Amino acid sequence: MKRQYLLFIFTIFALKCSLCQSQNLTKPSDSLNSNISSNIFRLSFILPGIIYEYGITNNKSIKAEFNIAGFAYGYFIPQIQSEFRTYYNLKRRLANGKDINNFSGDFASFLMGYQFGSHLPSQSNEVYYVNLEDVIYFGPTWGIQRNKRKFHFEFNLGVGYFILLESKEGKFSPLVDISCGIKIWKF
Repeated sequence: MKRQYLLFIFTIFALKCSLCQSQNLTKPSDSLNSNISSNIFRLSFILPGIIYEYGITNNKSIKAEFNIAGFAYGYFIPQIQSEFRTYYNLKRRLANGKDINNFSGDFASFLMGYQFGSHLPSQSNEVYYVNLEDVIYFGPTWGIQRNKRKFHFEFNLGVGYFILLESKEGKFSPLVDISCGIKIWKF
């Protein structure tokens, strides 16, 4: 339980620091600012879920996601993720005549997530349970995001550190996130 509180405090601290830093940046140019949305809700189909991305400045955003990470023993495994992104090629894409609407671009990010575990009944006749532990993970990533009309595609790759909360074991592992879906609300 202590680790969950620490993760919560760390997330709030990271978001607060990123917001404080974004206030010191120069005013974005009108050409970039007019093409970037400040808030987008999306539905994802590969890992079914809902995504919210909030633009902080002309090239930084915070993404929050709730999705179903998998299916084990007849039960869904939910997870939540938060990600701070910096889009680094928006000016070049705009100069080349490419679309940058709805955060279409390449990005570097820091991803944090929590995957809910549970004690699931096994499929056999014996009386025992399969234990899927709660997992906290975080790490730097690189990705691309493209949007055409209402459709959305995202690929995100990095290295993360995964902590199993009950056994208190940690290990490095790849972070891979693929999302394909539709935009449901933009404001």
